[in-house]
Amino acid sequence: MKPTYLYIKQHKITKLKYFGKTTKDPNKYLGSGKHWIRHIKKHGLEIDTIWQQLFTDEKELVDFALKFSKDNNIVESTEWANLKEENGLDGGFDKGWWSKEQIEHNRKKAKERWANGVYDKEKLRLSRIGFKQPQSQKDTLSKKLSKEWLITNLQGNQFTIKNLRQFCRENNLDQGNLSRGSYKGWKCVKIET
Repeated sequence: MKPTYLYIKQHKITKLKYFGKTTKDPNKYLGSGKHWIRHIKKHGLEIDTIWQQLFTDEKELVDFALKFSKDNNIVESTEWANLKEENGLDGGFDKGWWSKEQIEHNRKKAKERWANGVYDKEKLRLSRIGFKQPQSQKDTLSKKLSKEWLITNLQGNQFTIKNLRQFCRENNLDQGNLSRGSYKGWKCVKIET
């Protein structure tokens, strides 16, 4: 086993903590948790390593990491940025080396947790802070969700458009008013497909 550090990081301003592992220098390593990284992006790199310990024995490392995770309730507590228990081996993500049975088992457990309300909705919301949807994804979604409209202009000419929002922006019209039927002499009817 490669010598591995367990560490605790704390943000100086918000006081949020993160428990993790690294084989690098824990004083230079920032941490890799999804919620933790987004928190740093939002609040800045004002972090301290408040505790660290080097492990050379794998069993000792795993036992300590799991016991610490459970004792401090790092997944459920709002004082910690961890989204899963630290075991000292995996790091901040699952590597995808699971069998089909393990994947099905995990899906079933996740559904049960959602049904029982075990997941902290606020913690899940916070894990999305700092996430920006790519423009290509926005454009694709916009095309899929756009509806067809029959437009009648001021001269009485009728034509069909897709994406009322874009049409209104290009023609300096108010989408909310036009979608109700008419606006400034323009008429609009949604085409049901």
